[in-house]
Amino acid sequence: MTRRIHSLLLLACLLVLNTGIAPRAAAQSSEPVPTPFSTNVQTEWLHEVLPLAETFGDKQGEPAAWPGYRTNPHSRQRELIGYAFHSADVPPVEPGYSAPIDMLVGVDADFKLTGVKILDYEETYLRIKGDFLAQPDLLRQFRNKSISDEFQIDQDIDGIAGSTVSVFAIARGARNAARQIAEAYLDYDPGDPVREARGARTKELMSGSSW
Repeated sequence: MTRRIHSLLLLACLLVLNTGIAPRAAAQSSEPVPTPFSTNVQTEWLHEVLPLAETFGDKQGEPAAWPGYRTNPHSRQRELIGYAFHSADVPPVEPGYSAPIDMLVGVDADFKLTGVKILDYEETYLRIKGDFLAQPDLLRQFRNKSISDEFQIDQDIDGIAGSTVSVFAIARGARNAARQIAEAYLDYDPGDPVREARGARTKELMSGSSW
């Protein structure tokens, strides 16, 4: 009898875990990421955009950035894994529809974006739609995206209806600034910008053609 009670209790616990905690975690992942409307960067925000970093150094360098570190599981030595930076510290800043969009961005040693957090913006739709850039799907698509990618709206980046300029500013602003940070601190080779631009234009023209 006691064994049966224990089995029932175990089953009840499993049901709670499966139907309670897991769905809540899934729901949280699709919740909006409210914009703080502040450029006073908090430590927890750095962890949001460079989540594998255990600690961060002081903001330093030119362009300015926060180096992120973690302990190597094999050597037990501290190692650099990437940088977090405020877009305003890496000019030229990509303009939005009404004004530049302040972002916190992370880039790792593999030249991939690790996160984008909107800090502040003054787009026209903000007065109409509220915090419309707080959509989790908008920001999630930048994670693990190579900074060598094109970041073309409606091609490798999904836009927001009626807010193409804003999304373009986020995408190109994050990409271009991350390239500068990676070139300055991570030995990133940006290649020939003229050849890259021509190649992107050729792809754009070909994608619009019917054969």
